[in-house]
Amino acid sequence: AESGTGGADESPDLLTLCHWIESTSDNTSSGITTNDIGILAETLLDELKQDNQVTAVKVNLIRKKTRERKREIAEERRSKALVGMSAFGRLVGSAAAEKSTLATSANQPISGAPAPSDARSGSMLASMFGLSSFLSSSTQSRASSSAKDSSAETKAKPAWMAEMEAMDDEAFACAVCQEGRTLQPSELLGLYAFIKKVTISSAQGGAKSDIDGTNMLIALPKSLPLALATGEMSNLFRKGKTSADALLGSHALSAMAISSVGSSRNNYYITTVSAGNAIHCSCHTKAKAADRSNPKAPKSEWEGATLRNSRVTCNIILPLVSSKVSEVPLMAVEAALADVNTVVTNTLGTRPKSMLWVVLHDLRLLLLRMAYGEALNSDCGGGSLSSNFLLLLYQMYSADMYAINAEHDESPEVAKHARGLSSGFLAAVEIAQAPGFDRHDSRSKRLEKGIADTAPMASLCSILFFNPGKEISESDVEGNNPSPKRQWEMYKEKFL
Repeated sequence: AESGTGGADESPDLLTLCHWIESTSDNTSSGITTNDIGILAETLLDELKQDNQVTAVKVNLIRKKTRERKREIAEERRSKALVGMSAFGRLVGSAAAEKSTLATSANQPISGAPAPSDARSGSMLASMFGLSSFLSSSTQSRASSSAKDSSAETKAKPAWMAEMEAMDDEAFACAVCQEGRTLQPSELLGLYAFIKKVTISSAQGGAKSDIDGTNMLIALPKSLPLALATGEMSNLFRKGKTSADALLGSHALSAMAISSVGSSRNNYYITTVSAGNAIHCSCHTKAKAADRSNPKAPKSEWEGATLRNSRVTCNIILPLVSSKVSEVPLMAVEAALADVNTVVTNTLGTRPKSMLWVVLHDLRLLLLRMAYGEALNSDCGGGSLSSNFLLLLYQMYSADMYAINAEHDESPEVAKHARGLSSGFLAAVEIAQAPGFDRHDSRSKRLEKGIADTAPMASLCSILFFNPGKEISESDVEGNNPSPKRQWEMYKEKFL
């Protein structure tokens, strides 16, 4: 797939041709069908990138050039449209000049220089719309928030969260205005995604009480065997029993009865995939209204969204919430999460009892699909492993957010269950491997079966809640051993 040196600029190589093909899709309005050749080309490029650094660099470079060219075209169209509007014609030209001035002044600060370009453009807008007082207050709030962020950086964060926040702020840009968090920090970005309902019977291992560890936690013995009563293992067993006691006071026993009696009972989950295209929630609302009011070709909400999503089918917008979106209004985040709950409820056909476990089951299914090499783009007609890996990180952040919400508003038992699952799993593994373990007892059989069924979810919860990064105090490190707070690193072999 490597091009020659002589005529590389005249004739495209195989990678470029495959990239052109992966960008094509069906056009139902014109009667054009590609027979999924675009998906096949995308899959071929992803396979060529595996274990081949040279090819991976070339493919990433080709795709990056295409994204940049699309962004340039979108900005040119937007500039032409705004120049034609007499009220804002002057503002567009000044904005472009202001942007270039800001880029140069950021690298060469000058003492005693006038206000930066973003302040000048902000003062221009403030004078036009009478927002001078709001401008000064927002500037002060940004200064105070930056001071808080600098002091909060020393706090330990999960490794997956640090990786997500280390990504470039412009990794996601709005499909309409082509601006991300840097240029629009107060606008909430969302990720176009596609969710579908999955039905798994209890006879096929789909019982929720088996997958989420309810049966395993309740099957833990009343006390830890004396041979295992060490400091760390006693701590793990105590956390597991705390989760079990919380479940015993809730709906756990009824769930166990249903799962044991009705072995053919169906269980419903959702699975989510994404092509990695983002949009501002406000831009989506405006585009939706424009699509419906189009006199020539009116479109429904998700028909227009599919076109903006590179012709990849979508039916939900997942808000990209993180610690870097402090300037986004809380009402906008709540409205976006309410829309997500509505779509999930309509997809499942019933309101879920806990959004935390909805997201955790969704993460588990996505990880299993990746592990078994399923074609994720077969659901919606697009999306690669890289785009769904980004979805995985943001879904983990959503699960952490729902866990905090469950502790305060939803149900403390739900949060205790999720946070204590991995500890109870490790304690159960040690008990089952102990020399005096009686495998013929009915409670012991339930414990062994629960260990096998709960392993994927317990691993996920350990990564999510007990995997801080390197920002740990020296007192937490014992020699060359990992910190006890890094449960996943210490017990990875037992989870796997």
